[in-house]
Amino acid sequence: MNIDAGSFITIRGSAPLVATEYELEKLRCSGCGQIFTASLPDGIEKSKFDATSDAMIALSRYELGVPMFRLSKIQSRMHMPVPESTQWERIEHLAAPCFAIYNKLQEVAANGDLAYIDDTTAKIIDYSPPKNERKGLYTTGVVSKLKDKVVKLFFTGNRHAGENFGSLLKLRTNNNAIIQMSDALASNMNHEMQTIICNCLTHCRRNFVAVYEEDPQKINYIISLFAKIYHTEKTVLSKGLTADQRLMLLQKKCTKVMIKMRRWCLKMFYLNKVEPNSNMGLAIQYLLRHWNKLTQFLRVEGAPICNNIVERLLKTAIVHRKNSLFYKTQHGALIGDVMMSLIQTCVSAGKNPFEYLTAIGQSRSSVFKNPDKWLPWNFETN
Repeated sequence: MNIDAGSFITIRGSAPLVATEYELEKLRCSGCGQIFTASLPDGIEKSKFDATSDAMIALSRYELGVPMFRLSKIQSRMHMPVPESTQWERIEHLAAPCFAIYNKLQEVAANGDLAYIDDTTAKIIDYSPPKNERKGLYTTGVVSKLKDKVVKLFFTGNRHAGENFGSLLKLRTNNNAIIQMSDALASNMNHEMQTIICNCLTHCRRNFVAVYEEDPQKINYIISLFAKIYHTEKTVLSKGLTADQRLMLLQKKCTKVMIKMRRWCLKMFYLNKVEPNSNMGLAIQYLLRHWNKLTQFLRVEGAPICNNIVERLLKTAIVHRKNSLFYKTQHGALIGDVMMSLIQTCVSAGKNPFEYLTAIGQSRSSVFKNPDKWLPWNFETN
């Protein structure tokens, strides 16, 4: 009788970067005085840092948000010091081929069918904007979907999300209009390229949640209507429906709900139950003013109902900002954008980012020649 083999797992701790010292025997010729040094074992690279160490430094910095001085501190405690300056040199070394891939990812993202955009504040110490240009700094997040591919990009500078997205779309060769999901801020609007604009229903809901204490009974009613929309969307996702099937189901289940929501808002003003300039009144005005863009999911195939996916993406930049506080230079911010974009796109593709960055570091010349063959979803075929 065959019995399945058992298993036992042991977990051991170590420093993020582990150093191995090789003592090489040296012999001196008694006749000529020449010194002969033993060779390194087979398979050992002569460079001090290999591709795996570069990948771990980059992941610690741009995925986990660990500042370089903290990584340096723990390495010193483990008697394997790696100074901050050395870490930065290794990140720059790895970022060079990654930048070529970053440019290719922008081309893929520009030709997507659906894009989510938003931004958050950023800080660059040695940044002096040209005269008459905006002084504020932002990190823009873009999530672009093209069939089964998802590209996630970061852009840090003095441009808003709408401006960065407009520049990205200049790379577009697809003649079809792309669906753009964002909140209703003017800074998210793109005036250079034609897009189908959708506004985030979750942002609208937050306006009502924020004023819950003013009148819980009224707010509970409209929140329950939002809940029905989200419940229907959850049902759609669980069934794995196609875009046209999803649209038909949303129209069937959500049209009446959205009409009730609009009528309720108009009724509040018509019957003078809510002061238009109150916080609740402003929440109602937001919904009515952006009604067409908030309800695009009932008219356009593939139009989403919320912008949550890019807000989750921006948490990576926010964690980095909270831990490290700022970028030193614009060059450092660009490298941060490149590394975070590749890491997050790799995670979306279901690949191991450590293995991905290691493969890039081990095949630098190949990446420079053919960056399109080193995208996160196809690098394993090389």
